[in-house]
Amino acid sequence: MRKAIAVAVLALAATFAWAQSTTTDTWTNVAGSGSCQTTVKPPSYYCFVSVSEASGTSTLWFFVNVQPDGTFSNGQISKSPLYNYPPSFNAVNWTGSFSNNTFSGTLNGTMPDGTPFIGDATETLGTVKRCAGRYGCHYVAGPVGGSGNVTYGQ
Repeated sequence: MRKAIAVAVLALAATFAWAQSTTTDTWTNVAGSGSCQTTVKPPSYYCFVSVSEASGTSTLWFFVNVQPDGTFSNGQISKSPLYNYPPSFNAVNWTGSFSNNTFSGTLNGTMPDGTPFIGDATETLGTVKRCAGRYGCHYVAGPVGGSGNVTYGQ
């Protein structure tokens, strides 16, 4: 009986330890790689940027509506290895502030497999140079700096 109780306690402890394991995903923007959709005008922003992380380069995109007081809530932010791959995360509740052309906020959600995640992201908008060979260069609004992290399993 004691042996059975000890085995049950160990199994429960191992299950609890496994359920509490976490993984953190950290990224920084790749300079000059982003832009914002020109047909979406402030106070709404729909932007994307390439980000660098331990596993390589991914795409981060976000959509927010900034309120007159400089805050935003229910913003959408997502990161995926490439455009057509399933997202590494997708949050529809990015909440924070927009000051000095910088979005800064927190996010959380649940992955399709049920794994919860929590994180934060900061994205600064500025002017990005785009060149098209013989057609010359032009400038667009886009993310010029930023970083973030998401912890899975919280």
